[in-house]
This record gives sequence, structure tokens and C-alpha cells, in this order.
Amino acid sequence: MTEPYPSSQPPYHPSAPTPDAPVDAHPLDATVGASSFDAPVFGAPADVPPHGAPADAAPAGAGAPKRRRWLTVAAVALGGLLAGAGIGAAGAGDDAALIGAREEAEREAQEARDALADAEGEAQDARDAQTEAEDDAQEARDALADAEGEAQDARDALAEAESDVEDLESQVSELTDAANATESAPVEVDEPEPAPQGSTDAPADAPEPPATTAGDDGGRTIAQSNAIGSAESYISFMPFSRQGLIDQLVFEGYSTEDATYAVDAISVDWNQQAALSAESYLEFMSFSRQGLIDQLLFEGYSQSQAEYGVAAVGY
Repeated sequence: MTEPYPSSQPPYHPSAPTPDAPVDAHPLDATVGASSFDAPVFGAPADVPPHGAPADAAPAGAGAPKRRRWLTVAAVALGGLLAGAGIGAAGAGDDAALIGAREEAEREAQEARDALADAEGEAQDARDAQTEAEDDAQEARDALADAEGEAQDARDALAEAESDVEDLESQVSELTDAANATESAPVEVDEPEPAPQGSTDAPADAPEPPATTAGDDGGRTIAQSNAIGSAESYISFMPFSRQGLIDQLVFEGYSTEDATYAVDAISVDWNQQAALSAESYLEFMSFSRQGLIDQLLFEGYSQSQAEYGVAAVGY
């Protein structure tokens, strides 16, 4: 049986330095305070002997500081690893947050670009609509200008027509005054020559003059003599057709018989009257050839007389 070591010498331990061997300095000795080596490692009591040492062995003296230094180094290294892991985890978390924020920013930027494209499209549509509206407004202004021009032409034509009507009314007034003047006294006229046989100017069934009564001048009644004077007065102022002159005398109050007698009693070239009427109409307004013929027929001229009058003015 091996005897125990004397209490004056510590037992041999691989980690304990020999009394003669110097304790190696460690780089951390300069940064770790001396008081940290005096405290128990990881909360162990100071009187706990090293692992494998006898229970009655004395606490490690010279070897304990070196072991504590290595444990401290390990603890510091472990703390550094844990701190690095924490920083790495925090950095990874920060990177994920940055990536998410960047993706969110890119998504919002894309939405903004899409909204801008939509706004530009709507603005272009609005510009196109404005252009169309301006074109429509210009067309409306042009149409209004054309309508105003046509209205002005119509007003000018109306003014000319009113002037022509005034001239005609003045002529009719003069004729009426002249006719009224001739009615105040009987007018002696020569007996009209009979119309040539076969002439179309006077109707074949013209009424014969009434029988001469006592006191009549030249075998005519006073009404017939006055009707002859009125007919000659009218025909000297403006052209008439035979029927038109009869109607004018009837309008003045003569009977149809007296008016017809007076018109047939005067010598008139009805073809020449048709030519004068056609010329008078063309001075006031424009007519086509057929329109002028129709107007002369309306005035009482015969077809042959109307065609003669139209041909006389160059139609």
C-alpha cells in the first residue's frame, strides 16, 4: 500500500507546475485583472480540490491561477462566439427586414409608375376630346357664318323686292289718278277701225256696241266714251294684255260690257304689249324662258302673244 504524500508537499498533478518551473505568462494576463484569478471559477467554492486529487489534499496553490486563466480565456472566447452569433442573427434579421422593405418600396414604385401611366393615358384622352370639341366648334362657327351670309342675301333680296313693289304701287297710283281725271269729262274718240278678218288680237265674238241713244256723242254712251278714255290712258302708261286691260277697267267700276267695248275700240298691238311686259318683268327680277311665258299667260296674254313677247326680249 502506497503511503500518502506528506502534508508538507502537494501531490503531483499533471496540470500543476513544479515548484521550480516558472508560470508561463498569458496574453490575457495583461487585460484580465489579478483579482479575477483569485475568485472561484464558474462559482465553485475555493476549497474544492482539483479533479482526481485526494480529499485531504491541499488546494492547488501555484497551478490554480493558470487553470483559471485558461478557463477565463475559454469563457471570453465562448462569450465572443455567443456575441458574434447574436450579432450575426441580428444582422440576418436586419438583412431580412431590409430585403422586405426594399421589395415593398419596389412594389410601391411600380404601383406609382402604373398610376402615372394611367394618368398620362387619361390626359391624352382629354386632349383628344378637347381637339374634337374645338373642331366641332369651328364647324359650328363656319355654319353660323354661312347662315348669316344667306340671311343677309335674303334681306337684300327682300329690300329690292320691296323697292320694286313701291315702284309698281307708284305707277298704279299714277294710272288711277289719270283714270279718275278722265272720268270727270267725256272724251271724244274716233270710231275704231274694224279688226282685220282672221286676226287673233280681238275675239270674234266681241259684243256689238249698243244702239245709239239720243244725246250720245258719236253714237256711244257716256260710260263707253269714258271707258275708252281710261283704256287709252292706262295703255299709255304701262303695257296690258287685252284681258288685263278689261279687268283693270272693271276694277275701276265700268261694267264688263263697257270695258270690253272700250278695249276693242282702241287700236293696240297686243304682241307689242307682250314684248313690253316681258321687258318690264326682266328689269325687276330674273325669269327662265318658260317662267316668263307662264307669267305673261297669267297676265292674260294668249300663248302666241306670250311666245312673241319672250322672243322679242332675246329668249
